[in-house]
Amino acid sequence: MAETNPDITTEEIQQRIQRSFPADMGVEPLELTDELCRGRIVVDDRHLHPGRLVHGGAWVALADAIKKLPANVPKPRGNAPAVLPARFDPQFYDPAHAMADQIAAVSVGIIEGKAYLDLDYNLDSRAEVDMNVAYTAAGKFVEIQGSAENGQGFERQTMDTLLDLAVGGCERIMDVQRESLE
Repeated sequence: MAETNPDITTEEIQQRIQRSFPADMGVEPLELTDELCRGRIVVDDRHLHPGRLVHGGAWVALADAIKKLPANVPKPRGNAPAVLPARFDPQFYDPAHAMADQIAAVSVGIIEGKAYLDLDYNLDSRAEVDMNVAYTAAGKFVEIQGSAENGQGFERQTMDTLLDLAVGGCERIMDVQRESLE
């Protein structure tokens, strides 16, 4: 496991994040402190798996990074300050429980009366009904966003069909996510 350099300053860490995150991961850092790195991801091809989905790969990358964290909070090296920064406080360090749940997301839609999973641009641009669904391994919906693109509306049965299709797609993605971490 890599050792933390005790001589590196917060400013140097921020500079490294600001340089490497956009280039390596497409993440634009918005706020950097000792306890927080908040950023924006501009989604492009490097974030999409061949099925053109975003969340699956992002969840795996985060889960993999957390899995590599030490079980206990690392002790600061050198002369420790009288008041330790929050990142060294064992009360706030629990990598085993850092992930609330596994998540995946898909798009679904109705094109020419037929339900489709994972719409590409060609299908999406012709969709009569278009829906985005984010779903967790615990069986909870995080997002359901849908619309009737033709202004005609759609039936409850259509929504149920699309939700069932989306849940099945998310469950398959989560299977692949778990397999990739083994």
